[in-house]
Amino acid sequence: MEDFLYGQSGRQAGDPDKAAALMIDAVDSPNPPGRLMMGKDAFDLYDRLIAARQKEYDEWRSRGEATAFDGAKALPIHFQRGQAEQHP
Repeated sequence: MEDFLYGQSGRQAGDPDKAAALMIDAVDSPNPPGRLMMGKDAFDLYDRLIAARQKEYDEWRSRGEATAFDGAKALPIHFQRGQAEQHP
């Protein structure tokens, strides 16, 4: 186990120097991401999760939307930096 933990340096998928540089870029950015993912594996997993979530939404959307009162008008919801604000 110790060999695995300490013997991976330089052989892992992620380059710590590149990760540190990306974190600094994100912090110094005028528009930093709310969530910073690193590595192709992270993006691949995220893509699969979003696709599965979208499939579920699509399957249930019409039934979920049908719960509104007849003739009700939906108010727009505006998103900004990860927060939802509702404006009349």
